[in-house]
Amino acid sequence: EYDKNPDEFFRALRILASRGLDFDVALLGESFDDIPACFADAESEFGDRIVQFGYVQERAEYARWLRRADLLPVTSNQEFFGASVVEAVFCGCFPILPARLAYPELFPPELRSACFYRDFDDLVRRLTAAIVQVDRVRKISFRSVAEKFDWRRVAPVYDAVFADTVAGPRG
Repeated sequence: EYDKNPDEFFRALRILASRGLDFDVALLGESFDDIPACFADAESEFGDRIVQFGYVQERAEYARWLRRADLLPVTSNQEFFGASVVEAVFCGCFPILPARLAYPELFPPELRSACFYRDFDDLVRRLTAAIVQVDRVRKISFRSVAEKFDWRRVAPVYDAVFADTVAGPRG
């Protein structure tokens, strides 16, 4: 989708490839009627590096792709919550996120410096460092960010709010 800023994403990949960095790409997500041209270009340009292109039907297969991935570079221009980021970090991906939109709200201050970029050059710098140091990156976990949204934790809170609402005003 255009709001995910795929042009910037693929521009960063071109720079990484021109530097001779070794990486594969899994492009997961729905395809809509109006597909940005950069996806067709990317499919031909990065064909040998693309290990998955497009939507996967089964949730379990989607999770398998996330567990296989090391990095989650995000270039979105619009985001309301960041559910896909939460899913990816839960599965072990190292996020590289813009320091804007809803993303900073998801991460505690002590984790933000590790995963947030300021501008395009910083995105490329962080991607380069993460690829070069992938063994170190694989040891870093952001799972605690996702665990606070686990349904086993959230459901009792919702249950209590709904029960209070149904009970009406007190007093």
